[in-house]
Amino acid sequence: MRIAIATDVYYPQRNGEHLRQRFGVPKIPVVLHTGRLSEEKRVDVLIKAISYVLREMQVYPGEQ
Repeated sequence: MRIAIATDVYYPQRNGEHLRQRFGVPKIPVVLHTGRLSEEKRVDVLIKAISYVLREMQVYPGEQ
């Protein structure tokens, strides 16, 4: 079976620190969606969940 993801480039063990440094992202939790914006991707659920996740983790936008 062919996998559509380049596992030599994208793998869970990478922690993204190099991306934080490259783009100046602070060390707080980040939510990232890289898929296309289409109804079946249910990005609306992600958007609605963000406030709940931030509240539960006690992380608020703008804090560093």
